[in-house]
Amino acid sequence: MKDCKRILIKLIDTNNSSPLRERSSLREQQKHCCHPIKVKDEIKLSDYLYTCITVLTVFIFVCIVLRISITIWENCNLVNKFTANPDEPYQQRIPIKEKDFIDDYVYRLYAPFAVDLMGRPNTFVLKQPISYYSAPDDNLEPVITLEAGKKYIINTYDINSYKYGIQSWPTYNKGWRFVIPFVEAGNEKSVTQAYYVKLKDLFSPLKTIKKVVHYQIPKGYNNRRLLLIKDEMLYKEGCYLSPDLLKPVLDDWNIILLVIGFYLIAIKIISRAEHCTKQKIIKQTKSRRI
Repeated sequence: MKDCKRILIKLIDTNNSSPLRERSSLREQQKHCCHPIKVKDEIKLSDYLYTCITVLTVFIFVCIVLRISITIWENCNLVNKFTANPDEPYQQRIPIKEKDFIDDYVYRLYAPFAVDLMGRPNTFVLKQPISYYSAPDDNLEPVITLEAGKKYIINTYDINSYKYGIQSWPTYNKGWRFVIPFVEAGNEKSVTQAYYVKLKDLFSPLKTIKKVVHYQIPKGYNNRRLLLIKDEMLYKEGCYLSPDLLKPVLDDWNIILLVIGFYLIAIKIISRAEHCTKQKIIKQTKSRRI
């Protein structure tokens, strides 16, 4: 009986030390060993990405602060350097709609009048509708709304051309202009009186007109500055400091940078949470080994 027991014990030992058993145990060991190594590599990578995101986020917010600071400085500089003439109609806040208000400035700033080139194209297709109002208030019903897809005249080739189309004049309200609306091609004689229009609505026709007449923007100018030429002339003559000349603190680029910055912060928070969970996994595996 004792011999039989010994034989059985040996058989059990040999079964336990079989190649299959050894392979399975090795696989289990590899699983337990490889997992923390992978986690460590992932943690190193996440640490690197976390650092890159942090640096990029700081850089973006520094850019935003610098851009805002420069804009505020430029606006303050513009205000401080302006010497107003109290006798000017603009300074006296006379309603712009009054008769000869704009014409007086046209003759003073532009005479003798230059002759426009008659040979260049004088019509363009309006890409977006434009609404004109009787007062600088978009809660009012528009007096005139120009339809998109139709052809309109670029220039009237007379005194009205200095207050027509994109040649708008500043008002007392930021973002609002005073100008004669575009006239549909074929109705050149139906040039109406001037109305109020939003400055942002004039960018689209300006871009189209530039392409039609092959206009090259002078160095240092952009679309906004082209629309505010009258404002700059009035400023230099001490007539009026237009509110549109003051640059917006939160312009399109600053808003885009802010969105990117907050998006990166969100990524940082998520990656930080994942980093903490991976560290917990390593601690747990170490404690199990011990």
